[in-house]
Amino acid sequence: MGLTFTLNIPSKTDNPIHQLSEVMTVGSQVGDLILRDPSVEAKHCTFLVNDDVVSIIDHESSVGTFVHGERIPSSRMIILNNGDRLKIGEVDVELIAQDSGDGTANILLYSLGAVSQNDGKSVEQLIVDQIINEVAIIE
Repeated sequence: MGLTFTLNIPSKTDNPIHQLSEVMTVGSQVGDLILRDPSVEAKHCTFLVNDDVVSIIDHESSVGTFVHGERIPSSRMIILNNGDRLKIGEVDVELIAQDSGDGTANILLYSLGAVSQNDGKSVEQLIVDQIINEVAIIE
């Protein structure tokens, strides 16, 4: 599909937009994206991009990570959709997907428990398998 994913952070000065990489950790001190905010943990959460699917894992942060106002469970992968509104601590973030052309494309609508065509594995397990093959440890 050739989608690119960005994070829009409207609550920060100049409304910064950051392009997601395959694995992008967010924190106040450690990570690929540093958010200087007292509600953001040193290593708060990680975004994962695999085959046009974006997911997020909260690293047991005390304030939490939220999708549409609902706190996500720590250390559990949650699949996101285009336009999802998140809070990393108290920082508002929006996920935006764009195709390689000019228009906005929708992310494939996977639910967390969706079954794939690959040996009956869930989409979540396929992403985890891919990450394990590419990354030694995600803490």
